[in-house]
Amino acid sequence: MKVKWMKTGEKGTEGLLEPSAAATRGMTVILTTSLAPVKSVNVILYLHGHYVGGAKSFGEFRAHYTSSEMVKAVFAANKPVVLVLPELGENADSADWVSSSQKNFDSVIQDTLDGVAKHAKVEKLELGTLILAAHSGGGFVMRRIRDLNSDHLKKLKEVWMLDSLYDDAKRWVSWASLSGLPVHNIYTKGPDSKHAPYLNSSKIYEPARKGEVMAIQDPPPQAPPVTNLQPAVESEVNHHRVPGAYIGELIRKSKNL
Repeated sequence: MKVKWMKTGEKGTEGLLEPSAAATRGMTVILTTSLAPVKSVNVILYLHGHYVGGAKSFGEFRAHYTSSEMVKAVFAANKPVVLVLPELGENADSADWVSSSQKNFDSVIQDTLDGVAKHAKVEKLELGTLILAAHSGGGFVMRRIRDLNSDHLKKLKEVWMLDSLYDDAKRWVSWASLSGLPVHNIYTKGPDSKHAPYLNSSKIYEPARKGEVMAIQDPPPQAPPVTNLQPAVESEVNHHRVPGAYIGELIRKSKNL
């Protein structure tokens, strides 16, 4: 595994990792604080959407995300987390992750732990809290990870859907009701109100959260509220700015970080 570490701001450190086994092209790992001797680290795995702005290479991807509002917000939240940004490819929902999700997910998490341990000069690091966060088309990859049989997922504590609740909304509600894990859903309405995350939020997610319908059945009877579904939030910014506008608040308010 090749790791190149560099300073990012006063407190943080950024690492550029080339996973040893995963089919991904590479990933950026950002430490928000200097690591004291620790036995575990909390990881936010962020799954990006389709490229915008003409980015075609990993270098362009990395430059975009390490200078974005989102990364600045993660630093400003002032909690010790490891932010992991694997490159999913130009079209996130058609990436290698879709066909090789198990290998990719396990490899990225383990390579992150090994790379951070080496940087911190400790023999081994365990995964503490794991949070899955997805923006836009990254939601298609996140649903694949959700269904994996991976020991790393035993550490999953929260799911953050950043305008990424697409055509799998019913299964997300079903999964949430069974897992009991907090699910946060932030969506944009869109100019014509036909934006899929908005429609799934208004017709499936929120009614299920309130107990007005059981979204996994048709016709939907009344059912107990799925209380771990957090109230949906209509974004005050456009689709591409959702991660930067909300991820810092999610980190600050999380009881698992």
